[in-house]
Parts: sequence; structure tokens; C-alpha cells
Amino acid sequence: MNLKKAVYTIENAYLDNNLSYSKFNSQIKYITDVCRQKIKHDKIDPRNNEAVNMVIYQVMCDTTDIQNPKTKVFYKSYPYTYDFNDFWGREDYTKQFVSKVLKTHSGQCRSLPLLYLIIAEELKTNAYWTFSPLHTFIRFQLNNGNWQNVELTNGRLSSDTWVLGSGFVKSEALISKIYMDTIDKKQSIAMLLADLSAEYTHKVGYDDFVLKTLNRSLEIYPNNIVSIMRKADYYTLLLKYVIDQKGKPTLEQLKQDQQANNIYIKRNEMYDMIDNSGYEDMPKDAYENWLKSIDNEIQKTSRK
Repeated sequence: MNLKKAVYTIENAYLDNNLSYSKFNSQIKYITDVCRQKIKHDKIDPRNNEAVNMVIYQVMCDTTDIQNPKTKVFYKSYPYTYDFNDFWGREDYTKQFVSKVLKTHSGQCRSLPLLYLIIAEELKTNAYWTFSPLHTFIRFQLNNGNWQNVELTNGRLSSDTWVLGSGFVKSEALISKIYMDTIDKKQSIAMLLADLSAEYTHKVGYDDFVLKTLNRSLEIYPNNIVSIMRKADYYTLLLKYVIDQKGKPTLEQLKQDQQANNIYIKRNEMYDMIDNSGYEDMPKDAYENWLKSIDNEIQKTSRK
């Protein structure tokens, strides 16, 4: 399993096979080389998970200027910032892509954590993708066994209290582990399969490929709320299509048709899974206001 290749593959698919892997790889290699030079310069043990993650965090969130003492080559990296313009990707779907981050040095709450995870993978250190409503961030384990959150929207280290402060993470969601759980590389790639299904529907629409992709995603990562919700959408649209094709029968008439009834049952099963997970919808305007508060805080800090 390789997260870098998985990210490249789905982005390249959306871009009709026009994304250069050599360029994608070389851009990531440069960031990784900056990290490696800083690790050497600061005399950090590359096996020290906490210290290496702090290097990745510093390189991604601050300007880094360092020289290789042997080759005398200078490495310089600028911070990766949050792009507040069309962060949902409504006008330009590629605003959510890692390749966009590499090109512009800015991204959003999906692409920035994914780039962080790819760098961690290249450096052979452990970091984890973590989810909260409409948001994702990074977690890594400290040497004392505690967990540290990295919030790449504002380039700061954050606490669970700060994340939970939104009020949209219910205790049931913590128990079911749809939020605030540390997912490993295999689960992260399963999440990318859910992203692939979304990119496919955005370009092509809903068909059996979407269901196949989501089933595989859930096989690997069963409590992946994104795949569960997209699968519910799939069966909702399929049921609507069947109902329209059959002349809009009553519910009792629908249940007499085995094929239609099976779709109806599967749709209800998916919504039951969502309800039982503790999921609560976070209004998009609430999330946008939260982001604006971060943007205002960043601007205040930059003026000091």
C-alpha cells in the first residue's frame, strides 16, 4: 500500500490521465528532502516519531531555509496555507486535490492533511488522518503516549477540546468512531475510494461503479461515515428511479415488487446505520463561519 500513489491515481483519473506522476513525485520529494535536511541539521533521531512529525509540521506551516553541509545545496520551503476561495470545490473540483496544493502552496482540510500524510509516509514515520464534522486533521503520538492534533487550516497545534468545541460531535459518534478516531494507511486508502466515487459521480453520474467502489471502501473501513452516506445517496437515487419507472406506485405496491422492495430495504438500512452512528449534520454555513473565524485570527496574528 502506498498513499502517495493512491492519491495520484484518483486525481489523475479525474484529470483524464493528464497529471504527470514524475512532476507530482518530484514536488513531494523536494518537500521530503527539506524535512530530511532539517532532521539532520537539528540532529534529530529519524526514529523519534514525535520529533519527525514536529519537523513535518514546521516545514508545512513555516518558512524553512536550510543548507546541506556536504553538497552546499540550499533548500527553501514556504508555508502551505488554507485557500478560503471555493474550498468546497463547487466551482473548481480540483480545489480539493493534493496536486493543487503542490502547485499553489494552498489547500483545504482534505488536501493539506493528505499532503502531510504522504510526507510522513516518505519519511517512514507515523501520523494519522482524523475526522470531525465536515473537517479532517492530523494526529500523531507523542513520546509520552499522548496524542497531538495538527490543525493545518491555521497552522497550529490544537487540542481535542478545541475540535469538540464545534458542538456537532456527539458522544455516540465518538463511541462508533466515525469522528476523532486515528485511521491507519489502509483505512485512509479506503477513504480515498469514497473520494473516487464522489469524483466519478461529479463527472459521470451514478452507476454500478459507484456501488462497487463504496462497497470496497466499507469492506476495509466499515465505520467510514462518508462511504455510508454516499451509499445511502446511491440507493435513494436508485429507488427514485425505480419508482418513476414503475409509475410511482404506493408503498404497499412497491413492497410487492421484489426488486424494488430490496432497494427500499437497502436504502433504509443505510439510513439506520447513519442514525445509529451518532452522526449529526453540521450546517455548511456553520462550518463556513468557523473557517472565517480562523481566517480572522490568522489576519490578526499576521498584523502583530
